[in-house]
Amino acid sequence: MHKSQIFFWLLVSFLGGVAIRSFFDLPDLLLYMLFAAITCFFFASIVFQRAWFLAGIFMAAALLGIFRYEAKNGLIETSRLPSLYGNQMTLRVLITEEPERNNARMRFVGYTDGDNLLITARPYPPFVYGDLLEVRGRVDEPPSFPDFDYKAYLAKKRITAVMYYPEIHIIAHDQGNALKTKLFALKERLVRSFSAAIPEPHAAFLGGLLVGSRDTIPEDLTEAFRATGTSHLIALSGYNITIIASSVAVFFRLFFSGIFGELMVPALFVILFALMTGAAPSVVRASVLGVLVLLARRAGSPYKIKNALTFAGAAMVWWDPNVLVFDLGFQLSFLATIGLVLWEQPLENRLWWIPKFLHLRASAATTLAAQAAVLPLIWFTFGAISWISPIVNTLILMTIPWAMLFGFLTGIAGFISSSLALIPGWFAYLFLSYELGVISFFATL
Repeated sequence: MHKSQIFFWLLVSFLGGVAIRSFFDLPDLLLYMLFAAITCFFFASIVFQRAWFLAGIFMAAALLGIFRYEAKNGLIETSRLPSLYGNQMTLRVLITEEPERNNARMRFVGYTDGDNLLITARPYPPFVYGDLLEVRGRVDEPPSFPDFDYKAYLAKKRITAVMYYPEIHIIAHDQGNALKTKLFALKERLVRSFSAAIPEPHAAFLGGLLVGSRDTIPEDLTEAFRATGTSHLIALSGYNITIIASSVAVFFRLFFSGIFGELMVPALFVILFALMTGAAPSVVRASVLGVLVLLARRAGSPYKIKNALTFAGAAMVWWDPNVLVFDLGFQLSFLATIGLVLWEQPLENRLWWIPKFLHLRASAATTLAAQAAVLPLIWFTFGAISWISPIVNTLILMTIPWAMLFGFLTGIAGFISSSLALIPGWFAYLFLSYELGVISFFATL
């Protein structure tokens, strides 16, 4: 077995160990027996042959995955919040991520003395990342539903309790990471620039498309996204970023040739995109996978990137073992990346009957490759698949990079002058109108 193959199967064995431990609560005795078996394999390799040694290191990698999962999740059991269920408490919490907000409520994660508390509050006053708050309310156990273990889902994010509509008093602002504070402030300024230059709901759609802002998207438009399988465009999911990275590469080849158009400029765009959205862990993971798609396209052969892609996935799982089984966004982005790496170019060659005008053929290949890879998971998770999703995504993906480009220019111009932002805003409006028109039309079918 070649060294590159050994490395690949070591990574797969590690991921297998994490997956096994994610599904099964293994007793200590079984782990000791596995460790003893690995030791026996190593000793047997001295007497017999190399195959025994390889079996031993693959088993050791799987055991490492099991121990890594244990080490990462052991802290959940030490949380003090479960002992407070049902009690009225006054707690100091720090908002550690950007709050989710709509017209009815606001929801955010509050960090308090090593624990994470999910707080649902009224939408106003609008709290932001880095606010230090004093909250008074009842600490409750997260609910579980017949078809979804919400408590387990939150526990994997280290959230062990919830609090609904507490009394809230602001103690201090800007108590979070300084860089993230600035990035979220930049994101908010961009969204305001969109709203000043582009009418609704186009501005709200652009905010979701560029920076993942969904606060002002109307409910009927959200339903249209769901019906047409285009929710990923505004979800900042890994699937979304992977698709965008591939589409942007096609777009920039219109203006740059060679490595600049195929890799460097699109990779820089993906990095800026991640920064503008606040560099959340899920976005950073998806951006890495998106850049790997660009590398695979540049390499020419999908198998040249196989180990790099597997190593990136294993590194992300090492950082947070819970994403492998419990994070749908990670699973979708990883599968979409595999689909793009393996099938995008072969599909483009087979779709000879689709014209190359405006890279329509490339957009169709990108959409079909990614969706073919994620369809089994979507079917398994949701029990249904939108038959019009590939059609809608193919029709609008060819214009998404243009909408993003003029939308980004609108936001930057808005920093200088609201009147100046109207010029790129008009072009962004045209592309957004086409995309929303396609989505609205197919949503009624």
